[in-house]
Amino acid sequence: MHKKLFLISFLSLSLSVKANFNFKLPTVGGKVFWTDIKIINGWRIQQNLISGHCRLLDPYKVRYNWGSEKECSEFLHKLTPINKSKKTIILIHGLGFRKESLSCLVPILEKEGFQTIQFGYSAMLEPLESCVEKLHSVINEYEGELYALTHSMGGILLRMYQKNYKREIAGAVMLTPPNNGAKIVDLLHHLNLESPLGVNGKRLNTGINGLPKTLPPLKSPYITIAGVRKNRMGYFPLFCFMKKDNDGFISAETTKTNTSLAHYSFKASHLRIMKNKDVQKTILSFFKQKCSDSSR
Repeated sequence: MHKKLFLISFLSLSLSVKANFNFKLPTVGGKVFWTDIKIINGWRIQQNLISGHCRLLDPYKVRYNWGSEKECSEFLHKLTPINKSKKTIILIHGLGFRKESLSCLVPILEKEGFQTIQFGYSAMLEPLESCVEKLHSVINEYEGELYALTHSMGGILLRMYQKNYKREIAGAVMLTPPNNGAKIVDLLHHLNLESPLGVNGKRLNTGINGLPKTLPPLKSPYITIAGVRKNRMGYFPLFCFMKKDNDGFISAETTKTNTSLAHYSFKASHLRIMKNKDVQKTILSFFKQKCSDSSR
């Protein structure tokens, strides 16, 4: 019975793709196998990691169209205009997170007049080199002043983007970035338990050949924000081996660089640092200051 249902579902999907039947269909937003390649006013074109085909979702995650990138792009630009001149902040989530993980910051930033883009990518399954190309495809739609807000591995993705592309970023905030690698990755590698980290996580070790050490620092003015433990055991007893201040996953010292404008530490865990009120105030203050500087 299950085999018959699977066969019917597979044939239906295959026929739909071949005939390009575009009917509205609710989705879960593409949490694992999809990466954004265009985002305009909450509408997004995503590409499937396995099949390579694209789909167009509305702001409520309903699929309006699918097929090639060109077909979806033409459909998208008919549906909604894009404000290319407005000041834009792109939000980039980290490993094991979804684009919605930074949603709490969107109303705060938009209230101050910023346009926000929540970039979603298959952080566990798709190599960062490929994700960078799609990030560029998203950013390339916007011509105005661009800023960036990253969480965890999102900061590494942004550094890789600046290495490969010349687009100027007016300012960036990096939340708990493993700028010098993550010691937890070293530990999991030593225990032969790094497979759950996916294709990208295992590259975040602290060695000289680890991805963070091979990338140049951000060219843009930026600040780093680290989370620190509440007590001797840290936020998660399993990770007390770090011994120094940490947010449960990333030690505060590995977030620091010699090129940042400032470094801040707050009592916040890796999972919830974006919800910390003091962190939010620091983020907003930085972006407002950079906007003020650019308008002089």
